[in-house]
Amino acid sequence: MRVFVVLLIVFLAKTSTAQNSNVTFHGTALSVLGETTGGSRIGDDFGLGLNLRMAAPFFLRNLEINGEISFYQINIDYIQVGSEISFNHTKASQYNIGGGLTLYLFQKGKRPSMYHPYRFYMSGYAGVSAQTNEIIESHNINPRFTVFEGLILFPYGDLLGGVKIRINPRNSIDLFMGGRMALSDAVDGIAGTGAAPDLMIRLGIGYCHSL
Repeated sequence: MRVFVVLLIVFLAKTSTAQNSNVTFHGTALSVLGETTGGSRIGDDFGLGLNLRMAAPFFLRNLEINGEISFYQINIDYIQVGSEISFNHTKASQYNIGGGLTLYLFQKGKRPSMYHPYRFYMSGYAGVSAQTNEIIESHNINPRFTVFEGLILFPYGDLLGGVKIRINPRNSIDLFMGGRMALSDAVDGIAGTGAAPDLMIRLGIGYCHSL
């Protein structure tokens, strides 16, 4: 048992020096997919925001543990043309905090991964969002929909893919794209009778610095 503990300590010490902790700052965009998309696969309800990600090595050379906070300002509208036009316009502020793991793919050789020119990765996150919805204008909304205004809290799960493009051993450009499932049907300001969770598509470009 003691031998195992010693080997584990040596292993963690070696892997912790294989890549440094890092911090990444992103400018990001968000697209909300819910009732307001009207069944379209691509929504026109967009938000812009900022994202701060902190990461540290976690056991393996190509595995990191992450913490992330982000903010989005979102503009959402819904329109349906019939005998009467249904219309809803919502502005939302969304604050998120979460954590997860990042796995770097295709890392070869014994060199620290921060020396690779391109570092492809996949990340999984779980977290909590606080969102405030402000109704700007609302008319003739179908009774089967519920319009939300004020503060809503909901958990979420993220699955992201990205690449870090090396500038030098301590700095890189970070690009990512992924999906977020909100365990809420009120992110777009309208909930349907089916109460299916809203989805979000995230895009980001940022700067990563190894500490």
